[in-house]
Amino acid sequence: MMIFFTGSYTQKGSPAANPTGKGIGCFQLDLETGNIELRHYTKQRNPSYMVISEDKKYLYAVEEMFENLHPEVFAYRIAGDGKLAFLNSQKLTGDYACHLAIVQDRLIVANYMSGNALSYPISKDGSLAPVHQVIQHEGTGPDKHRQEAAHAHMIYPFKDDHMYVLDLTLDKAQAYGFDRETKNWLATPGSDIQIGINRAKEMLFMGASFPAKQLYDWGIVNRVFDEADFMKQTIDFAKKLSRRPSASIAQLKRLAQLSLTEMPFDQRIDNEAQTVKELFLGEEAQKAIQDFIHKNK
Repeated sequence: MMIFFTGSYTQKGSPAANPTGKGIGCFQLDLETGNIELRHYTKQRNPSYMVISEDKKYLYAVEEMFENLHPEVFAYRIAGDGKLAFLNSQKLTGDYACHLAIVQDRLIVANYMSGNALSYPISKDGSLAPVHQVIQHEGTGPDKHRQEAAHAHMIYPFKDDHMYVLDLTLDKAQAYGFDRETKNWLATPGSDIQIGINRAKEMLFMGASFPAKQLYDWGIVNRVFDEADFMKQTIDFAKKLSRRPSASIAQLKRLAQLSLTEMPFDQRIDNEAQTVKELFLGEEAQKAIQDFIHKNK
């Protein structure tokens, strides 16, 4: 048996056009039969994104909505049957919390519409202290419809005590390191990853060549190999890619291309929802589920 949790949009003010969710769902997956059974729901407004602590004891969930609706971030203890016991909640300072991650003993939340990231200390009992630091991004981008202001949308931990705050408008994964004396996150510009449309235009206009290491630092290429090792690494990567489900790869590529257009936000959500539906009902997904069940018998 396996237990998993789902988020949902429960009320108006969420990105969903017709939100009908009930909160945080706890489901049980039978690895032998593939059956999924609802165990219980934990009532919470728009718990769009969650994260579970490394020791699997605690779950944290945001309420994705505008700040004038008084959203909070919640801490729960996970019982043996997956039931969530409320520990506490803290105010979310910002609009539309859309992602969170645990870095060190801090819960970091990204707020999309207000373009900031919040750092909450995590107590030994799993509860959350009030927000200790607000990291505010500023700026605009070339797309006046989507990059009219900063839009932090993901937290990505690295090097144990560092994190990237990804921002749509800044075209950047902005790096921060944890200062153990002040307990604050300090910007580390030398570790930023940036490649935006303006730099891409400059490269096209100038027609210049660039060292592979510089392209790697800009995020244009994912890996750099020695010439002697290049062909082997390329073939190994191609073999790994060929083993991935082709339908999923094709749909992900299509969604990535759509993200570069000026399609309205609600249409993007509809496209993603339709894609997920098609993938889960497709032959590849059904075969993968059957293979997974067979493997775990």
